[in-house]
Amino acid sequence: MSSELLLGIDIGSTTVKATLLDAGADARVIASYSKPYPSAHPQPGWVEQDPEDWWSSVRAVLAAFGEQLERVSAVGITGQGSTAVLLDDAGDVLAPAISWQDQRAAPVASEIADRLDAALRRAHGNGTGDGPEPRMVWTRSERPELFARVARAVSVAGYVGYRLTGRIAVSEGDAGSWLSWNRHTHRWDDEIAGALGVSGILPEVVRAGEAIGRICAEAHRESGLPESAVVIATTTDLAAAAVSTGAAGLDDIHYSKGTGGFVTAQLHEPPDHPPFVVLPFGKEDLSQYCAGTPALGSALEWCARLIGSPDAGRAVELAETSAPGAGGVIALPWLQGSSFPVVDASARGAFLGLSLSTGPGDIARAVLEASSLEFSAQVAQLAPLLDRPLARVVCSGGPTRSPFWNLLDASALGMPVHVAKKATAAVGAALIAGEGTGLWDDANLVGRAMSGPLLRVDPDAALSDGFARRRRLLGDISAALRPLAPAIADVGRADPAGPARA
Repeated sequence: MSSELLLGIDIGSTTVKATLLDAGADARVIASYSKPYPSAHPQPGWVEQDPEDWWSSVRAVLAAFGEQLERVSAVGITGQGSTAVLLDDAGDVLAPAISWQDQRAAPVASEIADRLDAALRRAHGNGTGDGPEPRMVWTRSERPELFARVARAVSVAGYVGYRLTGRIAVSEGDAGSWLSWNRHTHRWDDEIAGALGVSGILPEVVRAGEAIGRICAEAHRESGLPESAVVIATTTDLAAAAVSTGAAGLDDIHYSKGTGGFVTAQLHEPPDHPPFVVLPFGKEDLSQYCAGTPALGSALEWCARLIGSPDAGRAVELAETSAPGAGGVIALPWLQGSSFPVVDASARGAFLGLSLSTGPGDIARAVLEASSLEFSAQVAQLAPLLDRPLARVVCSGGPTRSPFWNLLDASALGMPVHVAKKATAAVGAALIAGEGTGLWDDANLVGRAMSGPLLRVDPDAALSDGFARRRRLLGDISAALRPLAPAIADVGRADPAGPARA
């Protein structure tokens, strides 16, 4: 008899990924597909996406599974939680979604942080970060006629879930990345939502493992999924990725490497005023601590374009030709602002130590070393907060395909990193769907078994010594340049009238 199949879908920052799991005695991945979708950049610092592109990409990856979809019993969806979709009262999309990476509402976020500081601290302690409400407030101010038509806002995963089931709802994990969520009461916070003018448009929230609904008739026709399949609420893409590696326990730190880089850990009782963002895991009373680097894989891709490399892989090869220390070049990694623990939308990247002898490999290595130093600093701050002594640091995501980058991470950290090569947020979403339908008791334990022995990467002692020296210098440079960040950012804002002409 054929075993049930579970489908996991991850709507990432640039790509939709989907995975089918065989839920037999030994859960295993039987097929995975992905499809990128475009982002628009109408102005510097602006990032927009068309929700129809997400749905088209979902349909494309599902079509690749063919007749296997007929055996799917449950679907789990995760994705970029801080990106909101605005819907009218008919459930239609009103405008392109403003991405979590978008910086246009930074002044609004700053004003909200000042005005609602006490309320934000009581509700979750996260400050404004990349929550979607400042972009909603910006929309209400700049596009009032459009905002007047908004009936509901929903997360990216929630939107795809809506297209599959007809129900507008978000997971509690996604809700936790919004400013208006109270992690203590597990409800929308009336004081914050009311002050921001979004009370009436916030979506229904469903805890991880609970059913959102079954596949509706229209979605069955468009996607090929059986109407008997149930869509299960999961959690954030970061937590789902950790589940897929088995690193969602209380003694592991997980490093998710993709377009951005995010260091996460699970705790039962985070402090009242955490230095990192705290997101509800959506299960029991677990919370997830998160530190973020908005530009990681995207920084390497940018670097490849800068130095004329055909792709990111070739840029890494060039980096390997540069000596440790990148020929004296130090990079600041804030190409898309900086996130937790230091939230600064105006932060900008920089190269210091350039000389006439600096080559493309030095630039590439400086970018990689900067990301590894950022990662190690975040782990150093996060590890003492764990409920238990740190056992492992587990890494997953596309950039972990680079042995050289993994070595830099381990050396900057000064301890081994364990690489889970096949783990993804889509796998984690499918595992949570399996737990939600009673196929197993603990998705994290199944993820650990599926991952098998992880690739252990040990630090290089000489590299670790060099990183220790540069870490102190980088701290001094960061402290000196951060106060100048707003003025530096203003330099790039050109006069819309353009240069004067004779």
